Amino acid sequence: MENIENKIDLLHRAIIINNDRIEGYEKAIELAEPDHLRELQHIFHSYVDQSSGFVAELNQLNIQMGGEPEDDTKFTGKIYRMWMEVKTALSSSNSQSLLELCEKGEDEFKKTYDDIISEASEVYPELVSVLHIQLVEQNSAHKKIKELRDL
Repeated sequence: MENIENKIDLLHRAIIINNDRIEGYEKAIELAEPDHLRELQHIFHSYVDQSSGFVAELNQLNIQMGGEPEDDTKFTGKIYRMWMEVKTALSSSNSQSLLELCEKGEDEFKKTYDDIISEASEVYPELVSVLHIQLVEQNSAHKKIKELRDL
């Protein structure tokens, strides 16, 4: 029983970081309203879709384990999204600020996944496999955000 609860906890943590990522990019879309940031909005939408797909896959595993679908976010993620709004409003370069903030979110996503993979490696190899695949996809997004930030 404890093993199943541990597996469900690992799944919930992966789902929550994806929910944070979704809400972070939704906030970035909202903050990228001016016409010159439309291209960023399109990219941000694709990352919302990416994490939504990740959540669907993880929730399926969660339900198979007997868990409930997870739709929560971390409290620190909520505070971070408020900071995104403030920093962007005070910045002289809206797109640069948004990209820096998005990159920090991608860093946090990777760190969380790495931590979960480390913890799950012996107790939940099926999850490790899924997370590795998702992390490869997320890494492409992370690289794109860095490239755009450095332009």
